Amino acid sequence: MSIEHRVHFSFNARYLTEGDSESEILWICLHGYAQLAPYFIRKFEVLYAQDQVLVPEGLHRFYMNDGSGRVVASWMTKEDREADIKNYLSYLDTVIADLLSKRNRAPKEIRLLGFSQGVATACRYYAHTSFIISSLILWAGALPPDLNMESMKGKQEKSKIFLIHGDEDPYMKDSPYLSSTEVLDQLGYAYMLHTFHGKHEIKKEELLFLSETLSS
Repeated sequence: MSIEHRVHFSFNARYLTEGDSESEILWICLHGYAQLAPYFIRKFEVLYAQDQVLVPEGLHRFYMNDGSGRVVASWMTKEDREADIKNYLSYLDTVIADLLSKRNRAPKEIRLLGFSQGVATACRYYAHTSFIISSLILWAGALPPDLNMESMKGKQEKSKIFLIHGDEDPYMKDSPYLSSTEVLDQLGYAYMLHTFHGKHEIKKEELLFLSETLSS
């Protein structure tokens, strides 16, 4: 019978930033399944002029088409999932601490946005981190069913929760999205809900609307 062992080791990983490094607002944007940070960060170009955008990258890279071609990344799979979650939570802590150490002043607001698969990652990180998150944006994704919502208690007083998706998004037609609002309702969390005309995508005009809404 085989015996499973565990080791801890240093891991070199990247993250990208764009925009004003002295801005009062820092966006942390977590990509979806089969995306990469250098491409995902371009979707937030409309924010560069006034804010700083930080895009980490999932630690699992793979070829999109049967071992060749385009390289993409994901946050985790069902295999050894608990270890993967711990790894990316530690990675995100390290990324944010590293960026803040390079700024001359701390941002007044940290906005955490997850897109698609990145929504579950954002929720878990929000529940885990000691950094104060001013806004949690769940874009085209649902709360992970295993999230310990009780660990988020008290944080809602410091954060705005925003749920957004396209009205033609095929991944948001069924129960996961509705269950997210039901869970938030049951726990008494205040949140904003917005549906735009579109598919499984991040749209420039919706980002501007979101930014204006969160700043109001």
